[in-house]
Formats: sequence, structure tokens, C-alpha cells
Amino acid sequence: SGVSDVDSFDDTLVQLKTNRGLMTVQGEGLQLKKLNLEGSEVRVDGTISAIVYEASRQESGGFLRRLLG
Repeated sequence: SGVSDVDSFDDTLVQLKTNRGLMTVQGEGLQLKKLNLEGSEVRVDGTISAIVYEASRQESGGFLRRLLG
């Protein structure tokens, strides 16, 4: 999953920093069951209602950035 850090977590929200940006997991009864930052892995158990991914600023605009230099 490319996880580099856990930004915050509780039983309804888990925010993870990845090598490509911020990933937010929303739901109910969420628990971090496995966290291995050396292997870039995380396991979240519970009822997941949404996974939101926000690319880091350096990743955004990839095509246009390459096109316009």
C-alpha cells in the first residue's frame, strides 16, 4: 500500500501518508490491525464506508506539468 506514516486514527477515521499522497479511510469500528512501515503495509479492520486519496502537490498536474515544463 506504500504507507510511510499514520497521520491520525480513531474508530471512524484513519489518515495514512503514502509515497503518493494522503489516504483517508472512513467508516465505523475501524482498527489498525497491522502496521509495518518498513514494508509499507497497513491493515485496517472494521466497516469501511469510504477511501479518499489526495495526491501530493508534486504528483498533481503530471501531464500538464510535463507538457508545459
